[in-house]
Amino acid sequence: VNDEFLTTAEDSLLRETLLKIKGIGPWSCDMFMMFYLERSDILPIGDLGVRKGIAKVFQIRGKGKGGSLCQKKDAQVVEALLE
Repeated sequence: VNDEFLTTAEDSLLRETLLKIKGIGPWSCDMFMMFYLERSDILPIGDLGVRKGIAKVFQIRGKGKGGSLCQKKDAQVVEALLE
């Protein structure tokens, strides 16, 4: 992984490559792409604060514990709301 790859690779390829590195998960990929690479089209639904904010703004209950939005179970619902 070099600087040129990081700045030119498509999101899906970059995510796939970064996830192969031990210790880097989906949340880390999202934060790296948003803040270091300044990609504004990243939706970090793995971030609890983002999910809570979406639930509050759109007044929805998810399939998670206590009606919270679940990263996996409610991913399609969240993405549809934000399109």
